[in-house]
Amino acid sequence: METDRLAALIADLDQPDKPTIRAAVDQLIELARESAQVRSALDLRLHASGHRNYWPVAYILGYLPQPSGAAIRNLLDTLDHREPDIRWACSLLLAKIAQRETAVIEMLIDLCRHGTANQR
Repeated sequence: METDRLAALIADLDQPDKPTIRAAVDQLIELARESAQVRSALDLRLHASGHRNYWPVAYILGYLPQPSGAAIRNLLDTLDHREPDIRWACSLLLAKIAQRETAVIEMLIDLCRHGTANQR
């Protein structure tokens, strides 16, 4: 994968408009499935400070067969996002992840007890 193209797609995850973010997410999901380089770059981006948006990176990583704990925690945190459509998308993805990662079920139950109103 061309590093300039990858960097541009990852940079698009910090854009303010959702159509740009969504287009980058769709492309990066496919690329991450095929490339360890892309997965590594996304993991670094998830842990880097100073970004506007972290949820799109966690969302992309959540589509991998074994999403990292950091990606799952970020998705859970995103259930408190101000945008309902982002919360909805993350909740659907977490439900899919929970079907194969049973520990996520406990995390979701814990959010029902201790999460914010949006997370519940």
